[in-house]
Amino acid sequence: MKKINKKHFLPLTALFLFIALFSFGRIKDFFEVRNIEDNKYTSLARITKTVSKRMSNKVYYQYIYKGHTFSNYEEVKKDRINRYINRYYEIDFSTQKPGYSRIHLDREVTDTLKIKEAGFSIE
Repeated sequence: MKKINKKHFLPLTALFLFIALFSFGRIKDFFEVRNIEDNKYTSLARITKTVSKRMSNKVYYQYIYKGHTFSNYEEVKKDRINRYINRYYEIDFSTQKPGYSRIHLDREVTDTLKIKEAGFSIE
């Protein structure tokens, strides 16, 4: 068996770790999406805050299921980030693992009756 040269050990280790972390993230996303599809419940979520940084722009949202409030975030394009705050959108989440969710930022809901039915109070 051929020995690995010490000067190649660190770059190879870093490469292996990068591939492992990338693969883990992709596998986790696959199982999360599959769990949502297999146990889908559609409701509403409210955007609670937006965060804009150099490399990422996120909208944070909350939704209510069986009296419990869950939070998550979605990455968005920077030019659209401020338009979402304090608005309501459709969301799909897993009834088996309610922390798994996908928000539909292209499906805004303004019907106050639907918003109240989802557990939110209108201010």
